[in-house]
Amino acid sequence: MNPKYIETEFFNIFNCIKDAVMVIDNRHQVVFMNQTVEKMFSKSMCKIFNHDITTILELKDNNDNKILPDPIINVLQSETTEIKDHTARLCLKNGYSWPIEFSVNKINNKAIFIFRKSVCNASESDEAKLQNALESAVDGIILVNKEGIIYQANNAFCTLIGISREAVIGKSGRILAQQLLEGKDRTKIFSYLKDIFHGKIVDPYILEFNNRIFEIHTPVARDYLDFTVIFHDITERIQQENRIRSSLHEKDILLQEIHHRVKNNLQIISSLLHLQSFQFNDEKILDCIKQSQNRIRTMAILHEQLYQTDDFAHIDFEYYLRTLTRHLLNQHTLLRNHISLQLKIEKCEISIENAVYCGLIINELTSNALKYAYPEGQKGNIAISMRKLPKKKDTFELTFKNDGNHIPENINIRKTRTLGLRLVRLLSEEQMHGKLIFKRSPITTFQITFKKENPAKLSQATS
Repeated sequence: MNPKYIETEFFNIFNCIKDAVMVIDNRHQVVFMNQTVEKMFSKSMCKIFNHDITTILELKDNNDNKILPDPIINVLQSETTEIKDHTARLCLKNGYSWPIEFSVNKINNKAIFIFRKSVCNASESDEAKLQNALESAVDGIILVNKEGIIYQANNAFCTLIGISREAVIGKSGRILAQQLLEGKDRTKIFSYLKDIFHGKIVDPYILEFNNRIFEIHTPVARDYLDFTVIFHDITERIQQENRIRSSLHEKDILLQEIHHRVKNNLQIISSLLHLQSFQFNDEKILDCIKQSQNRIRTMAILHEQLYQTDDFAHIDFEYYLRTLTRHLLNQHTLLRNHISLQLKIEKCEISIENAVYCGLIINELTSNALKYAYPEGQKGNIAISMRKLPKKKDTFELTFKNDGNHIPENINIRKTRTLGLRLVRLLSEEQMHGKLIFKRSPITTFQITFKKENPAKLSQATS
């Protein structure tokens, strides 16, 4: 019987069976494939007929290692005429792969490669679930094998990128990036993909494309052999962040302008008091005006510092006190070279409100000490300290000491009619809700403990 006729009959039979059948000649070229193969490979866009089988597919074991020797080539090149009932993973060069059961037979120097998917119904259900999940995702998603070939893409990805699914599936990710991107973006994405394929853990990549901004995530997937690339459109988020950043910047400028104007207004008030003082000769009145100017200056210094900073919630308290006490010393030229001023201020974050109160208290105590504690050029030391108490949460301690003449025994700081000491008590206890401790000896000491935030203000905020 004519061999050609026998071969044709075999081919007709092969077209009638459900298993996939491929016939490979001794040049390793595919000379026949039945309709099952065509259906199975239809989505892969893989050219098969009259192509070398080794350029189309590989058979791999469960560890993803290529089966050697290649069963099909082995049958063609050796005395072996049959390989039956083997399992493997059939991997197409463009990324598609399936677990299969296969046999190889040799007829007329041709290899008959017969195989079927060995995927159970549950796995098929899992594949369907995966496909549904991909299509329901808002983010663009592509699946890429370890050779860099895209073998799945959802509709969201195609819509975001503006490209058809047919133009994506089976294409190298590098080639697709080369077609879509230019310049620096192309170089960066190539470097990003290289890191992924070398198994490196990479941070999300930000890509600008088609007037949109994408955040690209690449978690490892599918038995750590393939990669899932997720394109998350963050354009609206970035735009919102920019609007918020711009709004915050405008508010910062507005706050700076407010502090600047408050400082200027305080200086105007101080200047008006200075002009008013020329109408009086009474030393008591002039002293009262001067004390008022110092109190105004105490607040103006704080607003000037806030105008020059970017942090409107907190104040550099050491710098503030150093500027304030230097100003007070400069007003007492006779004492300037006789009084040693020591500041020991820990880095403390207190509210602006409490900073104003503390500044006013230090202004009263320093002015009082310079005026009464060191007469006729007497030398001495003034020490001011601020620390955070370690065992009490958000509690601070402000201490003022001077080694000059003591406050007279007949003066009760809680009942005195002098404005300066009354302010110290009112500010520390009623405004800051702190605790004031006063000691006359061995050296005059005022110690105030207070909370970071005003307790009364916090209770109002939470009620």
